[in-house]
Amino acid sequence: MKKAYTYSSSIADDIRSFIAFRRALGYAVSPSQECILSNLDRYCLENHPGEAVISKDMFTGWMKRREGGKEKLQLQRQAPCHKRACKMPEDAWKGCIC
Repeated sequence: MKKAYTYSSSIADDIRSFIAFRRALGYAVSPSQECILSNLDRYCLENHPGEAVISKDMFTGWMKRREGGKEKLQLQRQAPCHKRACKMPEDAWKGCIC
């Protein structure tokens, strides 16, 4: 059964819009991608509460390899928001720096 992810940070609406946008373009959003976006949401909630736009500092802080973390996990965090992966126009997700 597919897990239902909830988003509750100040960018939650943007994350949901991003997922809907990808699906509208015909791209699949895998459970692992939703999990990664859920982790981004949690990171923003814990480290940047109230910030409604993803800043470069916010994004690069989330992208950094965690202490003891593996490079593969770092690369997986990048995948859902990589410009070639999502093919979104510049204004599709305000503040996105991918």
